[in-house]
Amino acid sequence: MKLTPRRINVEDLKGAPNWAPALVNSINLSQEDVVATVNGKLEIGPNVSGQIYSVSFTTPSTYSTGGFPALSFNFTGQIRPQVLLIGSITQTKPSAPILTSQSVQWSYNSNVSPGQVRITYVSGLLPATTYSITFLAL
Repeated sequence: MKLTPRRINVEDLKGAPNWAPALVNSINLSQEDVVATVNGKLEIGPNVSGQIYSVSFTTPSTYSTGGFPALSFNFTGQIRPQVLLIGSITQTKPSAPILTSQSVQWSYNSNVSPGQVRITYVSGLLPATTYSITFLAL
């Protein structure tokens, strides 16, 4: 079920004080945001602070003993990320289904501008294998 936006009209508030139009305008604007959110218009970047980052890489032959090519990207969100999720992961070379669970180790460096997300390890992968991963930083 989608919400239908309704606006308050100042003309309907007969005898309202002179500050009422500013209040009504503010209420109408905030309700537009609520309706857009409820109706499924949440987007990473425009109205949710976060970023989507996609990358392809090959794990080194030393992956099983902790070898991993650190990955970094500039974070363009408005608020420091609190979580980094794996949105999707595909084993591309050799092409095969992924049968293990993955987790990600990461950190955020706010001492540079823009801030940087640094991915230091993704667990559950195979050595000498190419992957395409999409991360979601929120």
